[in-house]
Amino acid sequence: MATERAGTPETDPLKRTFTDEEIVAIVDEATKAGIPVAAHAHADEGAYAAVKAGVRSIEHGTFLSDKTLALMKSKGTYYVPTFSVRDQRPADPKNVNNPILEERKKSFLPHLMEVTMKAYKMGILVVCGTDTRYSEPGHTMADEALYLQKAGMPAMDIIKAMTSTSAKCLGIYDRTGSIKKGMEADIVILRQSPLKDLSALHDILMVVNNGQIVVTLTQTSLD
Repeated sequence: MATERAGTPETDPLKRTFTDEEIVAIVDEATKAGIPVAAHAHADEGAYAAVKAGVRSIEHGTFLSDKTLALMKSKGTYYVPTFSVRDQRPADPKNVNNPILEERKKSFLPHLMEVTMKAYKMGILVVCGTDTRYSEPGHTMADEALYLQKAGMPAMDIIKAMTSTSAKCLGIYDRTGSIKKGMEADIVILRQSPLKDLSALHDILMVVNNGQIVVTLTQTSLD
């Protein structure tokens, strides 16, 4: 948590939560244990400190500056915009329709779009991630992919952001994230090609996890 949260009205997403020295200590201890660090960061100052300290990824990055993006590029830091988190309802029912949260959702989006396009054009590895649970419509990997498309990323690069690039970020690229011999058979089968229409990601026929069918539309439909 390099900055405070945006999803609760009592927190300030522009405020840092750790000093430079504290972030360095966090990353150093995690590295000793072989654990990569993902940094939640909206504001630029906290994000820059996290990237400088050696985090593997920046989550959100709403107000990243060109300086921070350049550092991410040089250090190979991954960028996870998490657009679809703005569609999530607050965990606390009393915050539904809270004016502070509603204004943040509205005002943050154009910044996030701009930063994502800059990051992509600079060659920073963009990862598709939703940030939180799949408990409601409008908050899935498919929704996140469509946001990335609105930001200007091509369909094939978005699919990579959902699969192989994500696997690289998570450090599991040696066993999953692509379809080839020797890898775990993790496959999503769609009704039509997402390269023609990315919304096809919403129309899933089958999910195969490590070679086992775990979800099908219906057995009758498949027959």
